[in-house]
Amino acid sequence: MGVGLVGPGGIEYLVAGDGSGVVLESLAHYIRRLRAMGDDPGSGAGMFGAVIRQAAIKRHPMARQTQQSVSNFLAGGPVPTEDEMQIIKSALDCYESDIRQAAEGSQYHAGLLGVDTVPDAKVRAVREARAAICGTG
Repeated sequence: MGVGLVGPGGIEYLVAGDGSGVVLESLAHYIRRLRAMGDDPGSGAGMFGAVIRQAAIKRHPMARQTQQSVSNFLAGGPVPTEDEMQIIKSALDCYESDIRQAAEGSQYHAGLLGVDTVPDAKVRAVREARAAICGTG
């Protein structure tokens, strides 16, 4: 079984409540993060910085397409593909990681998120989204 909408109530979560909001927020953040890839002072990218940036450049259009696909799905279009679900999973993972680091005091990650402090509710919402959509907690 692939990533898909495998979690308990994955599709229901995406269309109900704030599920789509969390997914769309995470995708928007992921797109910003891809553009900033290699700028993270704590990434330790070093000599791999160029490779990381090149991978981010390739991933960026896929993330934009996934963002559009989710919007289309919410408007009655087809369910996102397996490849798009992989992008959603990556976006949720990235968003949660950056939220966690911002909550631990990283000014760089807080800046990426556009916040001074991260509310606990935001952390819980992203974890819930990952559990529902990706089948992970």
